[in-house]
Amino acid sequence: METELKVILARRDDMNQKILAERVGLTTAAINKIVNGNDPKLSTALKIAKELDMNVHDIWKL
Repeated sequence: METELKVILARRDDMNQKILAERVGLTTAAINKIVNGNDPKLSTALKIAKELDMNVHDIWKL
């Protein structure tokens, strides 16, 4: 899946990889891997989408 997460985080002043990692219960390294193209588990993708107040389909393209 392609991700728009890097672009989304870059556009937000209130969120970065470290904050997102803390809020969804992952390490910064794990978020970094997801931002750089590793596919997350569905449960993780849903947590990230919820934290960003977005639809998972707006973050990841199938």
